[in-house]
This record gives sequence, structure tokens and C-alpha cells, in this order.
Amino acid sequence: MTNRWGMTVPLGGIPLADHAAFYAALHRAGFTDVWSSEVNGTDAFTPLALAAAWQPGLRLGTAIAPVFTRGPGLLAMSAAALAEAAPDR
Repeated sequence: MTNRWGMTVPLGGIPLADHAAFYAALHRAGFTDVWSSEVNGTDAFTPLALAAAWQPGLRLGTAIAPVFTRGPGLLAMSAAALAEAAPDR
């Protein structure tokens, strides 16, 4: 059995543009996954797209991505774009 450690992103009070160092520190500390949600502030996908670009070894996941605030087509487009940015993840 493989242990996986995850962290919920983004971090409050830190601009998304400044998360690169945080993602690198997570990866060095042995974290394997980052999970994003959409409750307030950022959307669920942008922090994961940044993590995909800055730390290709991290696995990505969404926890909360409301389907009632966007149409099914837009939700599918967001997921497809993230999948293209992070192949095989």
C-alpha cells in the first residue's frame, strides 16, 4: 500500500502567483497530492493548473466544484483543459 499525503489549496492570504514556492516545499516534504475546492475566492481549477505547471510530480484533485454555478459544458471544458495541462494525472 502506498501512502499518499495531500494538502488543500490555495492557501488563504497568499496570492496564487506566490504559490510556486509552497508547491515546491510540499513536494520536497513528501506530499503527493493537492486538492482544490470552490467555496469562496478562487475557482477550483486555477490552483491545480498552477500546481501542474510548477510541480509536475503532484497529483491533482478537486473536492468541491459546484455544478449549479456553471453549465455542464463549461465544467467539462475546465476539466479537459486541466487534463491537457497535466497529462496522465
